[in-house]
Amino acid sequence: MTTAPKRKHIPQHRQPATASPGEASRRRPDIRPQHFLGLKDSTLVPTANLLQIKDTVIDTVESKAMSVIYGDPGLGKSFSTRATIQEMNPDLILPLDFARSRPGPKDLREELFHQMRLNCKMPGTATAFDKLLREALPRRPYVIVCDEAQQYRRENFEFLRKLWDNCDPQPAIVFVGGREAYETLQPMWRTRWAVPDPEYGENPLPPLLFVFNRLGARNPDTVIPALEKLTWRHWAGHERHQHFSYDQKLPIVTVDFDKLRAHGPAGQVFRRFGRTGHQTLHHAVGNPHRDAYLARRREEEAVRDAEQREEQRRKAERDARRPRCTSCQNTFSDDRWEAVENTPADPHPTLCVACAWRASDAEQTARRQAEQERLRQEAAAEEEAQGRRFFRRRSSSERQ
Repeated sequence: MTTAPKRKHIPQHRQPATASPGEASRRRPDIRPQHFLGLKDSTLVPTANLLQIKDTVIDTVESKAMSVIYGDPGLGKSFSTRATIQEMNPDLILPLDFARSRPGPKDLREELFHQMRLNCKMPGTATAFDKLLREALPRRPYVIVCDEAQQYRRENFEFLRKLWDNCDPQPAIVFVGGREAYETLQPMWRTRWAVPDPEYGENPLPPLLFVFNRLGARNPDTVIPALEKLTWRHWAGHERHQHFSYDQKLPIVTVDFDKLRAHGPAGQVFRRFGRTGHQTLHHAVGNPHRDAYLARRREEEAVRDAEQREEQRRKAERDARRPRCTSCQNTFSDDRWEAVENTPADPHPTLCVACAWRASDAEQTARRQAEQERLRQEAAAEEEAQGRRFFRRRSSSERQ
């Protein structure tokens, strides 16, 4: 049986904090070690394997790390792990045991939700579930114990690793299972090169550092230019805006061992292929010109955002003073507002354009109707006057 991480074992071993009787009574799952044939009054014998696993679990819990205890079946991996964690606070132990084989990430999320006794409704989506777990796990120093980890899918390990990476502080995770679990976890635990999120298509490869020691017949002053010429297609970037982009390019950096020893790793002793002069390791691996360009771009965007906010503030203040139409209650347009302010003789200064047009049309219609009525009345009066004159002439002629 093998454990990871390993350490040297000595007769005296540290003891984890024991749980009080009140805490022991609140244990949710049965995490006690299962003795052979369930023998009563059996005694736990501290074998070499048990002590090794005990130290591994204690180290994992104290450092809030991830570890795997793996080996062939029947070597006591689960027994020793249970014997160690039962002496800890049971409220902090989150054993992930599943009735069915090959559980998925959904099963892990639901089991963690139930084990932590979260007083809320279970989220319906994976994104909301992960956010809830990232918020709940750092509240207490939990220890996640994954027994029979050889049955886990790769997606389960990826889920737990990302959950561990995104928690602060991080929980301790102990995987217990066969060799399949270790073979799946080993590639995930290799050193990872962390790069920021790609910006403008920039996603460089992990850097490669050559340390040249001036020993032997080969001269680094001639080897480095030859190596730079042979590998140019792997490191050469292309010009973009005001900097060079190294998307999917390999940063190759060289350093002279004597200069490194004289100035230390923080000195300007590193040279990157494609650049002149020496830089610090941070600048050699990175892209200072691109960082400066992005900084200037962010400053310009910040200035534009400030100007937009100021313009919106002025617009809001102007809109607060903008008059409303007394007829339809709509606010004046800029043109109408300016026309009303610049035309003191406006016949309808309290109306918007549409209402002013309708009012003007109504006034013109009223004037036309009034004019027509006046003309009709005048015509009627004229006709009546002519009738009276004719009647008088006829009456006088009849008398004659």
